[in-house]
Amino acid sequence: MTTRSSSGDSDVRDYLRVLWRWRLTIIVVAILGVLLALMVSLLETKQYTATARVLIQPAETPPQLSPNNTTVRQPADIQTQVEFITSGPVQAAVNRQIGDAAVPTVSEVG
Repeated sequence: MTTRSSSGDSDVRDYLRVLWRWRLTIIVVAILGVLLALMVSLLETKQYTATARVLIQPAETPPQLSPNNTTVRQPADIQTQVEFITSGPVQAAVNRQIGDAAVPTVSEVG
């Protein structure tokens, strides 16, 4: 049993000796790896993304103006708002202010 454990200890010592002998090369390669990663991260163009949700509540006719004294929602107002948000002039204004903007997508929620 003792020969086996001493053989295992000598294997570990051999590995440590090899590491000690190549320590300078190992340190230089590690430093070069860190410097390369730092250069790549600093030189890479930053890219940002964002998402926004806009809640458009339809205009309501006050009950006092409605012939049946009920609230009437105007779904055409929502479509008008959607067309306005996705229109060319709004897209151009956004592009002027924040650069190349993605085309907005509109979907119904709920």
